[in-house]
Amino acid sequence: MIKLLLITIVLLAISLVLLGTRILLGKLVFNKAGKFPITSVGHNPEMKKIGISCAKHDEIKCFKKMQGDIYDSNSNCGC
Repeated sequence: MIKLLLITIVLLAISLVLLGTRILLGKLVFNKAGKFPITSVGHNPEMKKIGISCAKHDEIKCFKKMQGDIYDSNSNCGC
């Protein structure tokens, strides 16, 4: 009985892994140009069009402004 239960669990796990792989490959094959969509904010051209940039790059810009003499208290840097 336990042997049958273990075999069933193993087969179920294998089928779930294969199903997940099939879904990912299907998205890759049926997507435009065979690429996944760009989800990174800094590299997404649609986000750039509407002026949204990466928070990491915003922090770097603010840090550089605060280190130099060009710090503007009216800028969006800081809290």
